[in-house]
Amino acid sequence: MCFSTLFAQDNFEEYFKLIDKENRINFNTLQNPFVNPTFEKLRHIKITAIMLDKVKIYDRWYKKG
Repeated sequence: MCFSTLFAQDNFEEYFKLIDKENRINFNTLQNPFVNPTFEKLRHIKITAIMLDKVKIYDRWYKKG
């Protein structure tokens, strides 16, 4: 649920590009990660916090904009 909420936000596209480079997963092509077989690879992503204007991935904070 947290991932789908974050994925729905256009402002967080840069975060997915960063993760895409680290895990070699193209997040822009995932329509619904909960029914997509590629979702099993997402378990390596460690999203520890999601706020209105920032997200914490791999113990680093990223701010939108």
